[in-house]
Amino acid sequence: MSDKDIISIDYFEDNERFADLINGYLFEGREIIRSEDFRESDSKVSRIQKMTDGSNAQAVVRDVVKYLQVHLKIMMIILQNQSDIHYAMPVRIMNEEAAGYHKQWRRIAREHKRKRDLKGAEYLSGFSSKDRLMPLATIVVYFGQKPWDGPRNLSSMLNMDGIPKNLRNIIADYPIHVLEVRRFQNIERFRTDLQVVFGFLQNTESRENLTAYVRANQKQFENLEQDAFQLIRVMSHSPELKNIKSTCMTDSGGVNMCKAIQDMIHEGERRGEKRGERRGIRRGEKRGEKRGQLLGLEKGIKLTKRIYYLQSMGFDDAAIAEECRISEKEVAQILDFSVT
Repeated sequence: MSDKDIISIDYFEDNERFADLINGYLFEGREIIRSEDFRESDSKVSRIQKMTDGSNAQAVVRDVVKYLQVHLKIMMIILQNQSDIHYAMPVRIMNEEAAGYHKQWRRIAREHKRKRDLKGAEYLSGFSSKDRLMPLATIVVYFGQKPWDGPRNLSSMLNMDGIPKNLRNIIADYPIHVLEVRRFQNIERFRTDLQVVFGFLQNTESRENLTAYVRANQKQFENLEQDAFQLIRVMSHSPELKNIKSTCMTDSGGVNMCKAIQDMIHEGERRGEKRGERRGIRRGEKRGEKRGQLLGLEKGIKLTKRIYYLQSMGFDDAAIAEECRISEKEVAQILDFSVT
């Protein structure tokens, strides 16, 4: 398993977060499901397949699996955490849920065989007319930056060209449920640190927006749980966050993300300055006279470093111009000099 898998599983093993996710996603934030309604479950389902040379057990491994008790009834909820789009996800989920139902059926059949309480068609089925299986439901939690463009049902994967409508009507479909973390518009429905984890990841493409979001939620970010920080770190793909946790630990064992963001900005600035300095000196030596005519050699090199840093942080030309107090045309000229 990858670091992303391990960290996301660890994060959602917490029953309060699991319940918060269900309530925010399915019940508009109303506290219908409580943390105490969950029971732990094995994250594996085995399906026995009879082979010519004997029995072969196939284990299907999921991400986070919990039993949910609702009004004295039990169902199983499965979270599939995805950092990348899976273009066969309906088939994958269908297979894993079928494996779960198959396991239940085999367990019931073994119990009937032990009791010898079935006859006729029920005996052949290993299942009585009164037996019932526990429902299973899967939610795909997708962390990727790219919008989910994979199939959301089995029919989207099928080639139906030329098949008559009456035949298409008897082909079973299999819908799936995808929660896109970076595009979920109602994060205020969450009551746990899910809200700030989702909010942070939704703002990573703009350093200005990210800094503003962290400042607006300073209280929550000043002492973020370590597993929440780890999830942000691996899903945001930030090389700066990877190396700063030890310097931002709080007395209670959490992580001060406000300080972490400051450190991340300083680290990015340091890298940008070094890169700008190297490029500025190299380009300055080569085109010092031309750049000197534009802004003066010394000022041009210093400004070049700043512009490269801002560009590396995702600022566009207009934002760079405003930050450096020069025109967009001058920004474009300096960048054009650097690449020609």
